[in-house]
Amino acid sequence: MVTTEEEADRPKCLDGTRFDLLQQIRSWAESSDSPNIFLLTGDSGTGKSTVARTIAEEFGQEERLGSYIYFEKGKTDSNTVVNSVIKTIAYGLAKKNPVIAKKIYATSTSNFELGFPSSHVMFENLVHIPLLEAAKKGVFKPSLIILDALDECGPSHIQEELAGLVGENISKLPSLFRFLVTTRQESSLESLLQAQIASNCKYYKLDRTSTSSRNDILKFVNHKMWELGKFQDFEIEDKTWKDIIGELGAGADGVFVWASVAISYISNSYLNRPERLGALVNDQATTNKSLSRLYEMILEKGSTWDDLKRERFRSIFSLILFGKRWITNPEIDVLLGLEIGTTHAFLPRVKRLIHHVSLYEYLVSSECVNKSWYIDEGEGRMKISLCCFEQMRKSLHFNICELEKPFEINEDVSQLQQYIEKDIPSSLQYVCQNWALHLQDVPYSDELHNQLHYFAYNTLLYWAEVLSITGYLHVCLGSALRIAINWLGVS
Repeated sequence: MVTTEEEADRPKCLDGTRFDLLQQIRSWAESSDSPNIFLLTGDSGTGKSTVARTIAEEFGQEERLGSYIYFEKGKTDSNTVVNSVIKTIAYGLAKKNPVIAKKIYATSTSNFELGFPSSHVMFENLVHIPLLEAAKKGVFKPSLIILDALDECGPSHIQEELAGLVGENISKLPSLFRFLVTTRQESSLESLLQAQIASNCKYYKLDRTSTSSRNDILKFVNHKMWELGKFQDFEIEDKTWKDIIGELGAGADGVFVWASVAISYISNSYLNRPERLGALVNDQATTNKSLSRLYEMILEKGSTWDDLKRERFRSIFSLILFGKRWITNPEIDVLLGLEIGTTHAFLPRVKRLIHHVSLYEYLVSSECVNKSWYIDEGEGRMKISLCCFEQMRKSLHFNICELEKPFEINEDVSQLQQYIEKDIPSSLQYVCQNWALHLQDVPYSDELHNQLHYFAYNTLLYWAEVLSITGYLHVCLGSALRIAINWLGVS
């Protein structure tokens, strides 16, 4: 949920696009007499997250951004996500306000041993009460919290809990404390939010069929194609430049992600750009408002799909789609036992596709089940879980950093970080931190049961050593063991 390097690279709105909407959000955020929740909805790919990212950067530069929390499909831990949201909000506020920081510190230290009995009690103590105290003392500055793609926060029970948290608590906060929430139209979360906050929010629906949406996409396509055209001429028989822009804009049908993927596909190969552009504007099925057809065409032309490439694609993309964070190319190579550089060489053909949830949903859908790039979600998740245990079995051992005094506490070890970088690669750190989350994604199997049995009796203490050295013992140990016990069905 933090703003990772991958997230920081996400696009912002092109100047002159979404002008009215951005102005509405700015005016609402600066007001003190309007509802303090702004709910932005729309179909998949209509640019909700781009709008949120634009506002986040703008308010961040003005030091008015409390927190920017972005949810990505499959990248949240359903066991901790609600509490993580509350703590992230509280941390963002405490950084900017000493009164809030002091109150949160006092509350946290007094509840350190017992913790908070529920997320609502945690919200009350870490957010609501500190904000009221800051407002009472007149030291509270306007602050914007952004919850982007909230419908990707986790399964339905998590969505319900977060919707309840937003609906029941946020409207009680001081009026200068503002929440911008984005979610897909007609998602279950939108229905929950509408029921919870209908009378306490400003509501805006991004309508992809509106004139303004279509005009904004034409501006976007024209700008991006003009940038490409500075370095290369584009000529298609019987079509003017205006025709080309118009057909690409019409093909997007109000869906910004279609236009973005299409432009990326054209720009990704300098020598073949005119050919790729021609394929797009001349393929009626592709420009007939079908994001799935666009993905199909790009994947079909992106590789010769022999058995090796088919298996490699499925293995690499399973880690990209089902990983618990963005996994780097070298980490993927190590986890899959590939030569370093293999993933980097493989991905450029399709790299520009991977940042939108629509690709995830397409690759695992029934409509491409007979395609070379189809990913069986159950099989992919099972392989990752097995991979985690295999990596730990192969790599973990006593005194993994070969310390002269292995029983010293971490604070007494000179240059500990250098030992970590040398002896505990990031791929192994990922596995040690996330194996349990991958385990809970899959049903019981004898093979995984045997792997877990071996881990418990032979590797568990070495795993705890890695968690301790890397600073993740308190974060991962208890929750991982609870997940494993629940997976086994032990009460």
